[in-house]
Amino acid sequence: MGNIKQERARFVEDRISGMPDEILVSILSLVTLKEAGRASVLSRRWQKLWIFVPNLNFDAQERLYYLDDHRCERGLERLYRIERTKYVMWVNGVLKLHRAPTIDQFRVSFDLDVDYRHDLDHWVKFAFEKRVQRLELSFEHVSSNPCPFPPFYRTLSFPRCNSLRALILKFLNVIGEVLEYFICNCPFLERLCVQNSAALVNLKVPGPLLPLKYLEIRHCHKLQNLEISAKNLVSFVYSGPKITMPFRYVPNLVEMSLGGTYCEYSIYQFCEFSSCLSRLETLILELPRIKWYQSKGGRKVQKAPKCPHHCLKLVEFVGFTGQIIDVEYAMFLIENAVELEKVIIDPRCPLMVGSPWEYNEIEEIQAARECAKMLGRELSLGDKLVIL
Repeated sequence: MGNIKQERARFVEDRISGMPDEILVSILSLVTLKEAGRASVLSRRWQKLWIFVPNLNFDAQERLYYLDDHRCERGLERLYRIERTKYVMWVNGVLKLHRAPTIDQFRVSFDLDVDYRHDLDHWVKFAFEKRVQRLELSFEHVSSNPCPFPPFYRTLSFPRCNSLRALILKFLNVIGEVLEYFICNCPFLERLCVQNSAALVNLKVPGPLLPLKYLEIRHCHKLQNLEISAKNLVSFVYSGPKITMPFRYVPNLVEMSLGGTYCEYSIYQFCEFSSCLSRLETLILELPRIKWYQSKGGRKVQKAPKCPHHCLKLVEFVGFTGQIIDVEYAMFLIENAVELEKVIIDPRCPLMVGSPWEYNEIEEIQAARECAKMLGRELSLGDKLVIL
C-alpha cells in the first residue's frame, strides 16, 4: 500500500513539473498567501514560485475572528500585541522575498494601530514601487489610535502613479488632501472607497476628465463637505451624516446608494437631486429607523411637488419599517419614476444585513412586509414589487 501511495505522489509531482511556470504562478494567484505557501509541499517546482505571485492578499481573518470571540478574557490585550507583531513580521517577510516585477493586488487587513505606522509606510511604498493596480488597506477592528495614512505622498518619490486602478481604505485616518492627491495623480484610477476615516472633513472630486467610475464614502462622521465633478462617474455610494454635497457635474451617474442620516435628509431634497441626476437608473436607500409615533410632538406635513424621473428603473428600500414616512416616500418615488421596472423592499435594518442578527426583530420585519404588500396593492405594482 505504501508503494502505491508513493507512486501516485510521484505521478502527481511529474504532471505538475511539466507545467510552465506562468501557469503555476497563475494557479497560486487564485489562493491566499498562506495556502500558496502550503502548496509548496506538493512539488519541488512550487517551492519558490510563490514569491512571484502578483496578488499579495495578507488575509488573517480567521485569527481575527478568534480574537473577537474571546474579547472578554483576561490577558487578551497581550495576546493582541503578540498577534499584531506576528502579522507584521509575516507581511515584512513576504515582501523581503517577493520577486515579481509588478503586482495586481496588495491587500492588508488586520487589527493594527498607530504603533505600526512605519510598517504601513513601508508597505505602501513597496506596493507603488511594484506598480500596484489595486491597493486595499483595512484595519476594521481598531477601536482607538487608528493608523494614519503614511505621509509619503508629500515627497517627490511618487509624483504620479499610472498603474493604480482601485484604492480602498477602511478604518484608516486619511484626510481629503491625500485623497485629492491620488485622484489628481493617478490618471487611471477608476474606484475609490473610503470607510470610517475620523480625519476626513472636506473632499473635492475635481475635473470632468477624471476616469473615476465608482466612488464610495461610508461612516466618515466628521465629513462636512463633499464636492463631486466627474464626467465618467457611474456609481456613487454615501452613508453618513448630513453634509453639503453639490453634484457639480455627474452626467453619467446611473446608480446611487444613500444611507445614514443623510438618507433622511435626501428624502426632503429629492427634487433638488433629480435636476442633476437625470440619467439615474438605480436608487438604493438605507432608510433610517424613524418611528414617528414615539415622538412627543407632531410633524409638519408638506406636499412635495411633482418630480418626474424618466430614467429611474429600480428603487430599493433597505430598512423599510412601514411607518408613515417610509410609506409616503415610497409612494412619492414610485409615482414619479415613470419608467419604473422594479421596487425592492427590504425590512431588515441596514446595519444588520448580512450579519447573524439580521432577522432578530422578526415580528417587526413581518409587520413591515405586510405593510409593503398593502402598498403594492394600492399602487398596483404587481410583479414589479419584490419583498425580501
